[in-house]
Amino acid sequence: MQASELVAKRYTLTELLGSLQRCIDHYYNRLYYVTGEVSGYRGRSQRGHCYFNLIDKVSDPLHPEAGGGELSAQISAVIWASRYNQIAQHFQQVTGQPLTDGIKILALVELKYDPRYGLQLDIQDIDPSYTLGEVARQRRETLQLLERMGLMERNKQHPMPRPLRRIAIISSPTAAGYQDFTRHLEESAVAPFIEKALFRATMQGKSAPQSIVAALERVRQHETLFDLVVIIRGGGATADLGTFDDFGVARAVAEFSLPVWSGIGHDRDESVVDLVSHRAFKTPTAVATAVIDAWCAEYTLLEEAHQRLERSWLEARQTAQTGLERLAQLLRQTTLEQLHREERQMLLLREQLSVSPRTLLHNQHTLLESQRERLAGAARYLPKSYRHEWDTLLSLFRHRYASYLTAQLNEWQARQQSLQEKRKITTTQRTQIEHLAQIIRAMDPQTVLQRGYAIVHHKGDLVKSPSQLREGDDIELRLAEGTLSATLSQLKEP
Repeated sequence: MQASELVAKRYTLTELLGSLQRCIDHYYNRLYYVTGEVSGYRGRSQRGHCYFNLIDKVSDPLHPEAGGGELSAQISAVIWASRYNQIAQHFQQVTGQPLTDGIKILALVELKYDPRYGLQLDIQDIDPSYTLGEVARQRRETLQLLERMGLMERNKQHPMPRPLRRIAIISSPTAAGYQDFTRHLEESAVAPFIEKALFRATMQGKSAPQSIVAALERVRQHETLFDLVVIIRGGGATADLGTFDDFGVARAVAEFSLPVWSGIGHDRDESVVDLVSHRAFKTPTAVATAVIDAWCAEYTLLEEAHQRLERSWLEARQTAQTGLERLAQLLRQTTLEQLHREERQMLLLREQLSVSPRTLLHNQHTLLESQRERLAGAARYLPKSYRHEWDTLLSLFRHRYASYLTAQLNEWQARQQSLQEKRKITTTQRTQIEHLAQIIRAMDPQTVLQRGYAIVHHKGDLVKSPSQLREGDDIELRLAEGTLSATLSQLKEP
């Protein structure tokens, strides 16, 4: 073959692309069902046509949780104005969402090629049941992946702080659900005790998942300032629920370090975020009601604890008062018995002291006289040379025996005086004990109430000054016998 025969035939661009057009029209001259993901959706043009791309992606089998994938195919697509309304309205009625980016569709298409505009799919119809099935498949795969990663129950394991006071809200400030949530809280009695902060996020559209994850990350940076995170949406199209089936959003909620409550605002469907959150509610108002109920339950526990404490205090006071009265009675009885014993002992000693010295002296005197007479009789038989010495000894005996008797008498008198002093001390102690008992009885609050006074309480607190009260306050008056409830109509300054 000669070199000249190897030279390619020359064509104009119009001739080459026209040939390509004729080939496509000849070999692809029928309708095809094609699946793909909508991308670059711009809505209807001024002429009513709808242009977008249909793409395919290949996901990474080693990291399916990463989502997305590498672009593997792409082609332009168009829905002409003549059939757009019928296709779009039917699709939204069946799926509950409009055509938009990221939706996978099954389209009946005709392959068209124009040398001026290139290759394009002319969409004749879209099967919405495929999109529903694809959404369900993606949701099922998301749940299975979360289950394998052990994230379905992780957030539910967080204990709820008590009391529930500081709330981080992830929502849009213009969302109806956010307005319902805040209004319901502010109209409740617990509003003064709730601190809340809004972390703005886009709650619908293609950017919503990324925005919600970013808002959670902002909350995480200040997590020590909050007890609870609530994600509330409220209202909006059913199509926007796909945001809360997104794997990234669900994973961020499941792995969050604080309890997360969801109030997506849809009665019929349960999103993946609802399944992994700590608690899920149908509406933002229901979330607010749960917060209020948690506070009411906490208040009930506090009120019960206050009542138990008050009962315990009253029982302890009654027990102490009863014990004090028994102690005082025992003290009086013991003191009286001791006094009676001392009095009997003193009377006995007094009788002994009043009788014994005289008897003793008389007996000793009689004995002395008897001995003296015997000695005097015996002295007559002594030689005269010993009589003087005998008389001296006798005089000395008399003197010493008299001293002995005098010492005995003094000792008896000292004992009598000591007993009299003890009696005076015992009488003084009895008087002091009776005085202390009177003081104890006078300090008893019940004794004070018996004199006509009252103890005033307001909301469980003891009232010591008029400055603690305002007109219209409900107060409780404790009297000696019973309790009264009253409403304060007028305050008078002291």
